[in-house]
Amino acid sequence: MFRKFGRPAVLVVAALILSGVVFWVVTSAFTLTRVEVVGDGVGLTIDQKKLPKNLLLLPTDKLQASLIRQYPLLSSIKVTKRYPHTLIIAAVTRKPIARITTAFGIFLLDPDGVIVDEKKSSDSLPILDMPVASIAIGSKLSDPAVVTALGLLAIINPAINIERIAINNGTSLVAKTPTTDILITQDANTEAIATTLQTLFEGFRIKGTLPTRIDLRFDKPVVTF
Repeated sequence: MFRKFGRPAVLVVAALILSGVVFWVVTSAFTLTRVEVVGDGVGLTIDQKKLPKNLLLLPTDKLQASLIRQYPLLSSIKVTKRYPHTLIIAAVTRKPIARITTAFGIFLLDPDGVIVDEKKSSDSLPILDMPVASIAIGSKLSDPAVVTALGLLAIINPAINIERIAINNGTSLVAKTPTTDILITQDANTEAIATTLQTLFEGFRIKGTLPTRIDLRFDKPVVTF
């Protein structure tokens, strides 16, 4: 009789014990008790009541996507788990590389065109003199002229000190250094333009004379001294 019912009974008991262990692990062993936010100057408000109670069940990808939507002034967010009880959120703030003048004031832009702050006082960052329809902190400017200007600045500064980029006419931009005006098209390949400018300026500096104007709107540079 024991042989007939003993083995199934043992299996049932073992299954119950295993279920109890799993239940304890899910409910207690990996309870989320701490959220750490890592990053210079990062301010995040995390409501732990809205997070899963158990670290094992927390979907990091979904939380990352949600935080990026909630905090557009952060360039990246990485959520990781440190078992048994800690969630780590590493965030990087957007760094401005230029200013843009508008009817609403002067705003700071990061390389992606996201408006990261309003700056009413003077600043050492290059300035973009370009009309924009609307502006708000956290929004992203997608105007082709702005995109091209930021792309060039992100690659070439500070090797070449561009102080201002402005609309030159309907299809071109003028980038101004302390000595030289540089003309490019609004849809220019910024990597190619940066490479050309670096090569030209290295040659001019060796010769000891910088041009007053470099026109890169055509197949070959047109240089004026």
